[in-house]
Amino acid sequence: VSIDEAYGLYDATGLAGLVASNEVKVAELVDVAITRIEAQNSRL
Repeated sequence: VSIDEAYGLYDATGLAGLVASNEVKVAELVDVAITRIEAQNSRL
């Protein structure tokens, strides 16, 4: 599962678990969040 897919599949608790288990880094999740926000903002 890619980070982008995980971001869409997991809730905040699930994402925190991925960070706690070192499966993803916080910075990677922030990058995905920013990318998704930028994509949505262009549609508003």
